[in-house]
Amino acid sequence: MKSYFKFLSRNKLYTAIEAVGLIISLALIIVIAISVRDQLSIAHGPKESGDLFFMGPNDQPWMEYQDRKFLESFPDILKTGAFIFTQQSLAGEFDQPQSFICFADKELLEMIPIPILAGDNGFLDGAGIAITASAARKFFPGRDPIGENVDFFSPNDEDDGKESAVITAIVEDPTHTILHDFDFLASFKSSFALARKATESNITENAFGVAVFMFAQIKPEADLDFITKEFIGGKKFGFQNVKSIATPYKELYFSTIDMPALKQGKYLYIWVLTLMGVLLLASALLNYINLCSAISGNRAKEMATRRLVGSYKRDIFIRTLYESMLFTLACFILAVILAFAIIPYLNSLRPASFVMPFRITFNPFFWIMGVIIILTVGGLAGLVPATLLASYRPIDVVSGRIRRRRKMVFNKICIIVQATLALVLICLTITMNSQLTYLRKLDIGADVDKDLFYYSPQAHISIRPLGDLMAQSPQVETVCYAFGIPTHMKTIVSGQRLDPDGKQSHLTLSVMECDTTAFRLMGFRILETYESLRPGTVWIPEELKIFAGIDAEHNDLDRLFSYNQTYIDAIGGVVENFRRLPVNGKDPFKNIGANVFPAIKIIPDSQNAGLVLKTTGSHKEFHKTFIEIASKYFREAGGIPEFSNTEYVQCGYIDEIIAADYNDLRCFVRLMSFFSFIAVFLAIMGLLAISTWFGSDRAKDIAIRKVFGSTVNTETWRSVMSFVGYVMISALIAIPVSAVLMRRFLESYPERISCYGWIYVAATLIVLVIAFISVLWQTLRAARTNPAEELKKE
Repeated sequence: MKSYFKFLSRNKLYTAIEAVGLIISLALIIVIAISVRDQLSIAHGPKESGDLFFMGPNDQPWMEYQDRKFLESFPDILKTGAFIFTQQSLAGEFDQPQSFICFADKELLEMIPIPILAGDNGFLDGAGIAITASAARKFFPGRDPIGENVDFFSPNDEDDGKESAVITAIVEDPTHTILHDFDFLASFKSSFALARKATESNITENAFGVAVFMFAQIKPEADLDFITKEFIGGKKFGFQNVKSIATPYKELYFSTIDMPALKQGKYLYIWVLTLMGVLLLASALLNYINLCSAISGNRAKEMATRRLVGSYKRDIFIRTLYESMLFTLACFILAVILAFAIIPYLNSLRPASFVMPFRITFNPFFWIMGVIIILTVGGLAGLVPATLLASYRPIDVVSGRIRRRRKMVFNKICIIVQATLALVLICLTITMNSQLTYLRKLDIGADVDKDLFYYSPQAHISIRPLGDLMAQSPQVETVCYAFGIPTHMKTIVSGQRLDPDGKQSHLTLSVMECDTTAFRLMGFRILETYESLRPGTVWIPEELKIFAGIDAEHNDLDRLFSYNQTYIDAIGGVVENFRRLPVNGKDPFKNIGANVFPAIKIIPDSQNAGLVLKTTGSHKEFHKTFIEIASKYFREAGGIPEFSNTEYVQCGYIDEIIAADYNDLRCFVRLMSFFSFIAVFLAIMGLLAISTWFGSDRAKDIAIRKVFGSTVNTETWRSVMSFVGYVMISALIAIPVSAVLMRRFLESYPERISCYGWIYVAATLIVLVIAFISVLWQTLRAARTNPAEELKKE
C-alpha cells in the first residue's frame, strides 16, 4: 500500500479530482437512495398491505362510521378501521398552540401499526389520549408529558367550548406510515364531541354529518365488484359511475385521486430523482475510471518490476482492484460526512410531494447500500486499470512500446459519455424551468394582480365585523366579500339538464360566490350581458354557454338545469373562460360527472363570506397588520386563542395564493437544478483533468510538429477542436435521449410547452463553451512548451 499512496501523492491533481468528484456524487447518491427508499416504503406499506384497501366510492374516498358494520357483514371483509383528522387549538401557554388530532379505531392501528413508546394502550379504549414523540418535544420540552392534562379548543365545534384529555401514552411519529402526520392520537370511544358526532353521523338520511376515512382488510379471493354493487345499492349514495369502493393500499401513495387524509407523492418526481442519482453516479464513476486508466501507465514500471520479482498477472489484477476499493471506501466515509452537512440545504429545496425529509439513517438498508456502492464503484473503477496493468510485460516497459501502443480510445469514449450525461441533465433542467415559467404565465381568465388580499376563514364566525375593522386601516382602499377565488373554487351546484336530443345528463357548477364589488375588482371579462350585475345571478364562462346552447334569446335557467334551481335566480351573462382549478390540479368533483364547469354567483352584501381587500403599500407589512387585527377580533368575538394561517385557511394576496400552487414544481426544479449543476461541475473537472493528461501525453508529438513549423495557435486549435468534436458526438447521442425523457416529463401536464427544439441547441452550446474553457488553458500550456526541453526528456 505504501507504493499506492506514493503514487497518489505524485499525481495530486488527478487524485484530488477523483476524490472530490466521487465524494460529492456518493454523498448525493446516499441521500437520494435513502429518500427514494423512504417514499417507496410508505407506498408499499406494512407486510400485510396486500390485503388492505382504502374504502370510499370511486373518486370520493370517504365513508360514514356506521358503514363499518355494513361492510363487515360481507364474509370477505375481515375487519375495518376508521380514522379522521381535525385541527384544534391548545388552550394555555403554548408557543405553538395549533395541533392535529387523529381519531382512530383500535382495528386501524392493528392494520397500520404505530408503536407505543411509553405509557399504555388505554387511550385506544377512550381513556385519555396519546401524544407523538415529536409533539411531546414541541409542546412539553424537557419534561415527561404522560399524566399532563391538555385543554383543546376547536373553532369548528358547535358546542363552542373547551375539551380536556389526559395524556396516557407516547407513540411513535406516523412518518413511516401513509397516514398524514398528527400530534395527538385518540379513540372514537373518547369523550371528544367530534368523535361522538362521527360515530352518530347519518349523512344518507340527514344529508349532513361527519365523514370518516376507512381501511379494510379483505380476503385476496374477494369479489370486489360484488361488494361495490351491494354496498352502493344498499347505501343509495346517488353517485354516478361508481366503479369501485375499494382502492388497493399499494395504489394510494401515487394515486391521482386527492386523498387529504393520506400522504401522497408523485411517481414522476421519484422517477426523475432516481434517474438524476444514476446519472450523477455514472458521471463520477466515469471520471474515476477515465483518470485511473489514463494514468495507469505511470505505474507501468512499478508493476513490471513486481512481475520481474515473481508476481503473477493475477496478483497485479487483485492488488489494483483492492486499491481501488480502498480508495472508494475512504471516499464513501467522507461522503457520509458531507451528506450530513448538505441535508439541511437539500431539505430547504425539498418539494412538498417528498413527504419524507432527506435524512441519513444507519439502518440495515444503509449498510447494505454502502457495501454495494463500495464493491460496485470500486470494482468498476479498478477493473480497467487492473486489466491494463496486469497485461504489461516488463520488456514492453523497457522498450517504450506501451506508450506507442496506447491510443486512449477508452478515455475518449469516457469523455463522450460524460459529455452526453451533462447534456441530458442540462436539457432536463432547462425543460423543467421552461415548463414552470409557462404554467405561471398562463392566463387564468381574470385580473387578480391588483394588490388583492383574500381571507377565507376557518372559524364559523361572522366575518363582516372584521371587514369593518379592516376598512379603518389606512392600508385598505376597498372591502368586499367572496367565497373562493379563480383556480380555488369551492361551492358546487349540481343538477340535471336536458340535452338537445332530450336525454338527461348530469351538470355540475363549481361556483365562486362574490359580491358585485369583488366581481369587478377581480377583473372577470364580460362577453355578453343578459341581466344586471345583481345578487342571485350566475355568470357562466363561454365554454358552458356553448355546451348548454345559451344565447341572447335563449338564456333561461332551464337550459342549465331541469331541476335543483333554488340556488340561482337567473343567468346574468357570459364571461371569458376562467380557471376553477390550478393547472394540473386534482379535481375533487370529477366523480360527480364529466360536465363540471366554473361559474360566478353574485351574493348579497349581507351574506357571510371571505374577505377581499384592495390594499396599498407593502404586501408584507399589510399581511402582518391583518394578522394582528384578525387575531384580536377572533379572541374577542369567538374566544379563539390564536389566529392561524394553516392549510385549512386561505390568507394572503390572491396572486401569491395562486403562485403557491406551483411551489411543489418550483422546489423540484430548484432541486434538480442543483443536481444538474453538480453533474456539470463533475464533467468540467473530468475534462480539465483529462485535457491535462492529454496535453502531457502528447507533449512530444507537439514538440516534433513545432520543430517542423507548426505554431502555438495551430497546436492549440488542433487540441481544442478534438475535444469540441467529442462534444458534438455526444450531442448526437444526447439529443434523442433527452427528447424521450423530456417528452415523458411533459406528458404529465395537460398544458405544456411546445416548440422546444431550442433547448437542445442551448444545452449543446453550454457544454461546448464549458468544454472549450476547460481544455483551453491546459492545451495552451502544452502548446507553449519549448520543443527542446520536451525532446530532452526522451
